[in-house]
Amino acid sequence: MKYLQIISITQDFYLEKGTYNINLIGGFYCSYKQQPMLHNTKKNLNILIKPYLLKQQFYIEGKRGITIGKVVIEKSSNYKLVINDLSLKKSRLYFLRSFQKRIPYKNINVLIKKL
Repeated sequence: MKYLQIISITQDFYLEKGTYNINLIGGFYCSYKQQPMLHNTKKNLNILIKPYLLKQQFYIEGKRGITIGKVVIEKSSNYKLVINDLSLKKSRLYFLRSFQKRIPYKNINVLIKKL
């Protein structure tokens, strides 16, 4: 399975019709207060990302990554990832994570895979 694109979390991206995995690159621990969603920049529509019960961890190009969920796109358009109060840390272990700082928002990348 090839990845579609790696972009900065603040950028817009184009997705065609289909099912996609949404991954965050930068750390193994991810928490957020509201469910993440994709915002359609042309039509002001929000599509909720269905979270996985068990989040998959991986390495890509020497960086840590975590899968946050799956989304079904019904119409091709430009989208932007919206995650409120995102906390991404390098380690998933509780005793290490509690002493680590959050990864800065500008250093977080998004990996999009088409299923």
